Amino acid sequence: MKQQEWFVYILECLGGSYYVGMTADAGVRYEQHLSRFGGRHTGRHGVRRLAHLERYDHLDEARYREKQLKSWSRWKKEMLITGQWRQPTA
Repeated sequence: MKQQEWFVYILECLGGSYYVGMTADAGVRYEQHLSRFGGRHTGRHGVRRLAHLERYDHLDEARYREKQLKSWSRWKKEMLITGQWRQPTA
């Protein structure tokens, strides 16, 4: 039996804001957001594009990452989206 995959994503909305979410089916969830039935924020602001997507093998890892990204500043999210974010090393 195949292990469940989880996805954490960042959507860029039409007004330029970002929406962070998590799902087990990225394609279906994206279509829900596009149709404005995916969440309150994307329902109000629409979706321009899928800006970032990460895959996880474990639900707890995906939940942790979603919460982490939601707490990030706009600048930090943009650095991640453009590939300029590098995790600080100790």
